[in-house]
Amino acid sequence: MNNAVGFPNFCKRGDVITFLLDKDGTFTVKVDITIGTEKKKVWYPSLRRPPSDKNNSLSKLYGSTSCTDVTSLVGASRTKFVGHTCIIELRANALYELISTTEEDHDDDCNRNITQLALPDIDESAFETLVLFIYKDVLPTITDNNNNNNNGDDTSTGDGDFGKVKSILCVADRFGCTDLKLYMESMLVDKFILASTAIGLLMLADARSCALLKEACMDAYVNNSPKVTHCWSNC
Repeated sequence: MNNAVGFPNFCKRGDVITFLLDKDGTFTVKVDITIGTEKKKVWYPSLRRPPSDKNNSLSKLYGSTSCTDVTSLVGASRTKFVGHTCIIELRANALYELISTTEEDHDDDCNRNITQLALPDIDESAFETLVLFIYKDVLPTITDNNNNNNNGDDTSTGDGDFGKVKSILCVADRFGCTDLKLYMESMLVDKFILASTAIGLLMLADARSCALLKEACMDAYVNNSPKVTHCWSNC
């Protein structure tokens, strides 16, 4: 009984000498090697973590009408968000500048001046994420990277989490919340750059001054230009 283990189909020594050696008597073996490497880690900004103390005074102010001096009416539905200019100034400077140039109205109910800011072209969900980040350092939960339907339009939220991340990035950029913008930019690089999205995201990166995203999209094109071009021409 033959208990040998291994590949049994070997060349005979005579055949190797006769047919497989070159003129100098050298036997050459060609081997294809694929090296497995870990995916390059994407840079994310270092953010402050939500305070462990649930009674943190800043967190308690979120959604509270106490001492508020600005009301934002967001989106076509004019969803109301109340806020405090002293906090907004620290976390979203462009939004603060917009508030500071808007005329105040006197609120007889609370007997104080309140700035009422109309933002009809802003996505309500993205603005809510911005406010949560300003007050609580809470980041949005992104779980799905399969909805990749990008048309390069800053005003479109698209489908699924892909559209959600783009929308939040645009709102954060518009209102000067740099930490949130950088985090969303890194998330796009980490989860959503495909052949079908690279050109649209490149346009978004150029419009919103996102250097990391722009470089990653250009790398995607260099590494797979035929497929990227094909996807873009057929979208």
